[in-house]
Amino acid sequence: MYPSLKSQDEIELWSEEQWEHYRRRLFDVSEYMRNIQAAFARWYNRNYRRRGRFWAERFKSTLLGDTQAVLDCMLYVELNPVRAGLVERPEDWTGSSIFLRETGKDDWLVSLREFID
Repeated sequence: MYPSLKSQDEIELWSEEQWEHYRRRLFDVSEYMRNIQAAFARWYNRNYRRRGRFWAERFKSTLLGDTQAVLDCMLYVELNPVRAGLVERPEDWTGSSIFLRETGKDDWLVSLREFID
C-alpha cells in the first residue's frame, strides 16, 4: 500500500516521480477497489475467524461511453430494489438517488438536467 510517513516534512521531500506514482494509484479505480476489498476481507476474516477468499470474483469496471449508457445504468441500479421485491417504487428505497431527490436531500448530487444537457 502506501509507505508509513514519519512527518509532514518527509512528504515535502518526495520527488516528482514519487508524487506521480501515488497520484496514479490514487486515481486508479481498479487499484482503489482492490485495496478496499483486501482490507475488508482481512477485517472480516480476522473478526469472524475465517480463512480464504471473501469475494467471489475480482472487481471489474465498464466504461459507459455516452449519456444514454450512463442513464441506462442509473435506471438499472435504481430499479434493482423493485426487481428484488424490496419496495414497490424506486423512490421508496432510502439508499437510492431517486429517494434523495424526492426528499430534497440531493444538494450534493449532480443535477439530472445539468447531466443530460
